[in-house]
Amino acid sequence: MQLIVILRIFSNLLLLEYTLLNLQIYFPLINLQYNQLLLYALYSVGLPPEILGLNALNKDDLQFIREVYVNFEEDLRDSLRYFNPSADFIPKGLEVGAWNF
Repeated sequence: MQLIVILRIFSNLLLLEYTLLNLQIYFPLINLQYNQLLLYALYSVGLPPEILGLNALNKDDLQFIREVYVNFEEDLRDSLRYFNPSADFIPKGLEVGAWNF
């Protein structure tokens, strides 16, 4: 079970790294770090990166994360200040999962 959670998180990190590499190719002259650009972009459209992937986790996964990440729920609550549930591109499962915190 814990291995599955770790693999899911790792696959999300690989996707993020791929996205950052593409940003580096298309925007080479921007002085900001590429991970900062992605974070700013996500926050600006109302999608805090902290909530990405919540819809893929089940109750056991969340319980494991709560055990190993002490401030998990507090950090999610802080990030939800920037969440825009009326954005058209947010999957329903993600919206429901985010508001459960």
